[in-house]
Amino acid sequence: MSVFKFKENFAGNWVAGQTVSCKESVDGYIVDGVALIDKDELLQHGEFLITSVSLLGHLEGDTFVYDRDFQVNDIVKHFKGGLYKIINIGTSAENLDTMFVYQSLADNRIWIRSCTNFSDFVDTKVYLDAEQPYRFVKVSITY
Repeated sequence: MSVFKFKENFAGNWVAGQTVSCKESVDGYIVDGVALIDKDELLQHGEFLITSVSLLGHLEGDTFVYDRDFQVNDIVKHFKGGLYKIINIGTSAENLDTMFVYQSLADNRIWIRSCTNFSDFVDTKVYLDAEQPYRFVKVSITY
């Protein structure tokens, strides 16, 4: 479930500044539980709201231990900042590697990456300003 805020009046049903609940479907978003609207059309009239992103894990002494048990429907943050939803876990037909299928929350693009690469450490010699040690970390987002 997402929260969407209209920046202008839309379709005679919603007014500028109004926030509504949206549920993602194959064809777009179900707005207020009644209207199916294409995502691109919806984004022309407002924006999805994310109020906070929290890392998932726990403290062991003074050390934060990241939750590394990735599952379908988890929300993850890439070390460069993008937010994604894991939509499936599969197996490569070429080498039988476990693969993560994940979708950008920003533009809905679908990506596929090996489990090994997905779970890898960030090369801090190359990415000096990386804020997290792993390529992806599990997060909780609040709208």
